[in-house]
Amino acid sequence: MKRAALALCALCAMYSCTDDGGRGAARPSAPVRAVVTPVKCTVGTPLDYRIMISAPDAGKFAITLPEKGAVYPPAEDARGDGRQGVPGNTEKKARAEVPLYTVSAATEINETGEKGAARVISVRLAYFRTGNFELPRVPIGGADGVSVGYALPRVEVEATNATGQFHEIEPPREFGGYYWRMIALAGGLVLLASAGGVAWRMRGRGMPVYDAAIVSVSPLETFLGEMAVIRGERSPGGTGDKERAGAVHEAFRRFVKAECGIEAMEMTGAGLVRALDEWNARIPGGGAPGGLDRCIHLWDLAKFAEFKAPPGALLESLIEIEAIARAIAERGGRERA
Repeated sequence: MKRAALALCALCAMYSCTDDGGRGAARPSAPVRAVVTPVKCTVGTPLDYRIMISAPDAGKFAITLPEKGAVYPPAEDARGDGRQGVPGNTEKKARAEVPLYTVSAATEINETGEKGAARVISVRLAYFRTGNFELPRVPIGGADGVSVGYALPRVEVEATNATGQFHEIEPPREFGGYYWRMIALAGGLVLLASAGGVAWRMRGRGMPVYDAAIVSVSPLETFLGEMAVIRGERSPGGTGDKERAGAVHEAFRRFVKAECGIEAMEMTGAGLVRALDEWNARIPGGGAPGGLDRCIHLWDLAKFAEFKAPPGALLESLIEIEAIARAIAERGGRERA
């Protein structure tokens, strides 16, 4: 008997140390927490209702967000018994048209903090009835499919004008003084505009007007000016031969187009030489200036090939093309005469 009693005492002691509902182990904290801001407000004030899920397997929880729109109280709490003329029925019917609260937005936010990842349900709503209300429950299902319970916060909603007092109404302003000020301002603007007009007319009479002389610049003068700029940019034979050759080529094509009327901008080098030979053939007296094909061939090599002109070759081509341009301008003047 003593042995049986001792065994029974040992089993009771072990049960008291390992029971989850006893003092041997603490219950885990609830994984869902709900808060609302503010906790006290007036009718129509927007509320920020948040529900935080901080369980390790929060990603597996099933959440049903509330729909946007108005939510009305139960019909038996807001409507009368339907009889006309019964005191209270009219007031209850009017109150039935006012929603309990409206949901303007409901979203889910994934946050990461010091304690790990968490899911946050954010609901924006506003109450339109006075009283102390418990926030609506958002259905949440755990990873095992069982609905998760959590404590719902409460909010105290007060009337915006509980005493029914009238607000202070400001009387209309007197605009008599502004009327005369506006007249004075308009008169001053008229006088200022008149004075400005008189001053402008007097200024126009006192200043002589001269006709601007139109000075025409020949294509040759334009080309020689561009060549002077190109020669002064870098020394011949330097690292800028490719750019200089391209600039000379473009300047000469513009000169040929302006002086001879040949569309030289889109021609190849060989086509440009043939077009100038045909143009020279139409003008009697004297042959075409030579050396053009040699200059154009040198420029093409400098632009498109891995070729560096010998020292002094590019400078000689610049001097030679100026002489060719002068000869073309002289023959063009002879053609126009």
